[in-house]
Amino acid sequence: MHVGSSSKEKVLTIKAKSNSSLLKWSPSGSHYMIACDKEARLFDSNGDLGCTFSNHFKIVSICFLADAVAVTGGQDGVIRVWDTISGLQRYELSHHKSRVSALDAIKIPGRLLLASSSSDGSIAVWDLDRQPAPEVVAVADAKLRVTSMCSVDTTRL
Repeated sequence: MHVGSSSKEKVLTIKAKSNSSLLKWSPSGSHYMIACDKEARLFDSNGDLGCTFSNHFKIVSICFLADAVAVTGGQDGVIRVWDTISGLQRYELSHHKSRVSALDAIKIPGRLLLASSSSDGSIAVWDLDRQPAPEVVAVADAKLRVTSMCSVDTTRL
């Protein structure tokens, strides 16, 4: 896998398994995560492996909430939140009836939200700051199979 610049020069070559399907950079660009079947692997910007996040089902979506927090969405409909320093799972989030097709952090000053979508057509917004546990604060039925999402980082506007 090659990463290039807008001038079409090769900037970085990433060694990945042939079944790697997703790549996401951390917010600072200090590391990246690649999804490989039932694993997500975290590498530093030099390509050295840091952590491996293992799942019982295929990982079909990934994102970062922060440099120290990664999120994976599985074929089983479960969202898993990981600590990128220890490599340990922090918690699981369950709402979707089908695979978690897309994940995106929503950055609003003073709040940490996560948007998730599913092949079942549902879109959920999670408030990750809620105590004692994160919870869904908004749900929409797209009435179609959602395959991708994006959000705007309002802290940079």
